[in-house]
Amino acid sequence: MKEFCDIQSKIIPLHEALRGSVVDEQIVDDKDLTTKRPRELKLVLQGLQRQKTRNPIFVPVYLNVYDLHPINGSIYWLGLGLYHSGIQVHSVEYEFGGHDSPSVGIFKGKPKECPGLTFRKSILIGRTDLGPHEMHKFLEELNKSYTGTSYNLITKNCNNFCNDVSLRLTGKRIPRWINRLAKIGEQLLL
Repeated sequence: MKEFCDIQSKIIPLHEALRGSVVDEQIVDDKDLTTKRPRELKLVLQGLQRQKTRNPIFVPVYLNVYDLHPINGSIYWLGLGLYHSGIQVHSVEYEFGGHDSPSVGIFKGKPKECPGLTFRKSILIGRTDLGPHEMHKFLEELNKSYTGTSYNLITKNCNNFCNDVSLRLTGKRIPRWINRLAKIGEQLLL
């Protein structure tokens, strides 16, 4: 039984990493204790290990959402609010903000800890196969279009940045309610 459990404890994390979903079922049960079964499971483990070297491991991409104003507590349920957001990948949160310098506007920090703001929620957007090094290169390229002086509260804000990054990493948009007030403001200015 120990050999079964050992093999299973190696198979489950590999399976989860490669498939991008959590395995909550046992691969081995008490009715399956034959001498042939450990060999079969070892072959499954070897196959997953080979696949891991050929295929990248997908990591989660989270959108972390913060309240910019206490009014959000009252209007959140209406699908409105003033929000700041950041994209979390590889235990790092990437955000975009404006300043007077034409240098980069993208900065990184600890997930769910944006100074001066109240953390509201974290949303799993999807998964990416970019490793930490590729993520760094990706953001260096993105820095060219997200400078401090390019920030605009209505048309190019932190939520627009997160949506852009989310689309490029996962193919999915961030939830619309996060930037809804900016979109309404944009329509009013037209």
